[in-house]
Amino acid sequence: MQIIGLVIYYAISLYLAILMVRVVLDWISFLARDWRPRGVVLVLANIVYSLTDPPVRFFGRLIPPLRFGGIGLDMGFLVFFLVLVVTQRLVAWFFLYILA
Repeated sequence: MQIIGLVIYYAISLYLAILMVRVVLDWISFLARDWRPRGVVLVLANIVYSLTDPPVRFFGRLIPPLRFGGIGLDMGFLVFFLVLVVTQRLVAWFFLYILA
């Protein structure tokens, strides 16, 4: 059972790393508006967005944006990130401590 727990734990860790790459890509595109990915970075960006868009959009539809005057802050990404972190901790606790 520990092997199953480790596989799930590391799969979630990999997905969290992919989410962090998405954050970096989003900030780069936000801060440098004329920047467009090319070559290998374009392929990487397409992979990252295709892996992360469905769950982020799902949580974005469930949770309305937080309004600050004229600015709307999308909370879907943050909630999805927190769900992954909590799930990872529960997997570690259950598979690696309880069943060990």
